[in-house]
Amino acid sequence: MILLMNNEKCHIRYWGIDNMVKKNIVFIIHRMQDGGAGGAERVISTLANNAAISGDDVTLITAKEFNTSYYIHPDVRCVSLDDKKNSLFKLFAFIKILKETKCDVIVSFLTGINIFSIIAGRICDVKVIACERTDPKHSATNLMKKILRKLLYRLANGFVFQTEEAKLFFSKDIQRRSIIIPNPLKEPLPEPYTGVRNDEIVTVGRFDSQKNHKLLFEAFSEVAKVNPEVSLTLYGDGPLRAEYTKILKELGISSRVNFPGWHPDVHERILKSRMFVLSSDYEGISNAMLEAMALGIPTISTDCPCGGSRMFIEDGVNGLLVPVGNKKALVNAINKLIIDKDDLSKTISQNCIKIKDKLKVEGIFSMWNSYISKILESNSKTNK
Repeated sequence: MILLMNNEKCHIRYWGIDNMVKKNIVFIIHRMQDGGAGGAERVISTLANNAAISGDDVTLITAKEFNTSYYIHPDVRCVSLDDKKNSLFKLFAFIKILKETKCDVIVSFLTGINIFSIIAGRICDVKVIACERTDPKHSATNLMKKILRKLLYRLANGFVFQTEEAKLFFSKDIQRRSIIIPNPLKEPLPEPYTGVRNDEIVTVGRFDSQKNHKLLFEAFSEVAKVNPEVSLTLYGDGPLRAEYTKILKELGISSRVNFPGWHPDVHERILKSRMFVLSSDYEGISNAMLEAMALGIPTISTDCPCGGSRMFIEDGVNGLLVPVGNKKALVNAINKLIIDKDDLSKTISQNCIKIKDKLKVEGIFSMWNSYISKILESNSKTNK
């Protein structure tokens, strides 16, 4: 039985799971917050919901605030450690929860929380599955975190990566104990649009340096010179909003670029767009990109580490890939879709929709469920 969530709405789908053994799982992430909740937050809530519906005992913990519009199944116990004074007090509280719930396995998301969970897991003799959700070259944001990751990751029982490139960043020992599982698509999504598309380029994401929206602005300023009918819309918000406003003014395109913020109905809003553009310097796998493809929106992405875009986009077939940071290539790709809108765009649109079959929630959850069971069934001792 699988629960497919979409904000406040929940859709339940039943399907068989053979030889189901009830597990006691603790999922933990840094935070769950409204206003541009990230891809990791959506995935961990989907996993927790489906595990609970499948009969497991499930606890979902955040180290900081727990405030999200993502649907959380009533059988999922939700705990925030935000009221604890510091990391040490959070650790003590986490250990107490692990003991109270008689936890079998911790599934942790993101590097800092992975380190935190491995320490707690060792103290409580609980197995830990550490999950990297972005490019590992960038996920350890300071020297101390890099050192702790180097020392402690080898003590985890299992690892989940999104791409082969992310997996290969780590040691052979870690690779041997890992699995690659892509993100599930959000469900339900609107049906793909097949009519005449409007003259709007769109993107969705947090306004921060990772997304390199400056590159998109600079490319659009060139496109706008020869395509006066085309506009650019960025759904999202973040710390660089004021800087973006300044850049647009300097480029002389302020009147052609829109910042409508975050919207729960963003998929309906972008459905008829001419194209979706991801200009990131690095990603794990961009959920926004996958969702745009599933909607049939012709998609352009930088071929950014750690390989999530090239994992799903075949250049010229179901999307366009451009080198990271290459303005000229991005301009050419955007112009190509504008000029070739009746041929290339339609072909790409028809092909990219097929991604829906590869990333259905039930298939992705089945991979997670099998891997968690494998870790629990393993009698091997954690490497020392």
